[in-house]
Amino acid sequence: MDKRSRNIIIIIIVVLFIGAAFAGGYYYHEPVKKPEKKYMEYLNGIPVCDVYYKNNLKNLLITGPSSYIEYANNNSRDNTVNGNLSARWTLKQSDAFEDNISVFYKDFKELGYGWIPGYTQMVGDVVAPTIVNGIVYITSSDGMVYGINDKTGNVIFSLSVPSSIMSETLVYKNIGYVGLGSAFFTYDQGLLNAFGGGYRGRYSGLTGILAFNATTGRPLWLHLTKAQAMPTGVIANNQLIWDDGDGNIYSMNLTNGNTIWKYHYNGSANMASLLYYRPMKLIIAGFSSGYPTNMSAFVELYTNGTLYKIIRLPFAATSGAGDAVPAIYNGNIVDSFTAYPVYYGPELKEISIKQAFIVASIKTGKIIINENLTKRFHVGGTNNGNSPLIINGIAYVPSIIDHKIIAVNVTTGRILWKSPELSVYAFLHDEPAYYNNMLFVPDLNNITIINATTGSIIANYTTNYIYAIQQPLIVGNTLIEDSITNYAYAVPLKDIIK
Repeated sequence: MDKRSRNIIIIIIVVLFIGAAFAGGYYYHEPVKKPEKKYMEYLNGIPVCDVYYKNNLKNLLITGPSSYIEYANNNSRDNTVNGNLSARWTLKQSDAFEDNISVFYKDFKELGYGWIPGYTQMVGDVVAPTIVNGIVYITSSDGMVYGINDKTGNVIFSLSVPSSIMSETLVYKNIGYVGLGSAFFTYDQGLLNAFGGGYRGRYSGLTGILAFNATTGRPLWLHLTKAQAMPTGVIANNQLIWDDGDGNIYSMNLTNGNTIWKYHYNGSANMASLLYYRPMKLIIAGFSSGYPTNMSAFVELYTNGTLYKIIRLPFAATSGAGDAVPAIYNGNIVDSFTAYPVYYGPELKEISIKQAFIVASIKTGKIIINENLTKRFHVGGTNNGNSPLIINGIAYVPSIIDHKIIAVNVTTGRILWKSPELSVYAFLHDEPAYYNNMLFVPDLNNITIINATTGSIIANYTTNYIYAIQQPLIVGNTLIEDSITNYAYAVPLKDIIK
């Protein structure tokens, strides 16, 4: 090959390289910088690893609140954020696996409905995304916390811990907080609870509260607990307050995780996310029963850890009161969970239960409304709570019994409408999201849109993902959701509502 031919080939190669570089978003004349920094911290002797991709902060649209301090960031449990975000992206997480809806249906039919609650709470992303200052936070039962660019979907950091994570991410003053521990525990622990005074998830692996830098993901401290800290806590009165399956409520220092106070409600376990009632500075927790004495209750504490009031719920069945995330409306606790048709069980004499709708006065402790929303059914499943969304005095309540969304007047307890039946396989326990008089409901592999006034179905947005108890997050003109198969995505609302 002569010199002239060699030079032509070199020029062609260079041109092709430059074209490929521009097509991939890189400039040939700039060196490619390593976009990550790794942190490995040993907290209480536990290895916690983080990878930070600083370059992925580029094009971040600073939207959403400046802090996220409780489940859905408000007492109404309305996971909708104002803003101008209009984004489309899909994030395949490091432990994602492919969906096969037809195989999923086959498994349900062969193994029975009881199989789905166990499956959906053991894998993938089980709770809703949260957002603060343009960073979307995703937690996974596989022990991962992701910080995601709201505009591009690029991973800003990925934090790995040797435990399951089933809480939403709280963020305050650029520190993120998550609870460690899954929904499951051993058979022996279940027997302890059945014979009275037992606990859910005690000594079941690594459990506790993890704090990390909310921008970089760098681990900061780890507060260990005896049992699963799977629900979402609250930040109130400059304290981090969390609960666990051991029946404890913990107050911790926001900066270092040191215990400020601890309250124990004997004989039961709590897996419901906490409420903070600001007018009276009260922390409210829903507790499950401990058999044979039914200790189900709403427990109200001042933020200094002293008891204000216990509202007994002796009619609550199984784990119901400790599974449902309560809301607040007009000074009242609003909740929905499984309950006995008669006021006092016990379960061994009455195994047919219903879905109750409860309204209780925070100040007086009086139960104002106790209405039956559904037909009776045989007790079962691993999650027996149905978390309500409150909008303008109406509770929108999911029902795994009827496979419907039910609208209830919070003041009177009157049922306003029931939606058409959704998928019989849908895991309808978490609140829908509300936007512009529409409800967005995770429905197996669909997002079903329901008219909030009439209950009629407006549209179905079919996806390749399967949902468990993830309430959708709506930011501006975009819906952001995650799934039990470890995919997260953002899609413009106009593409969902057709």
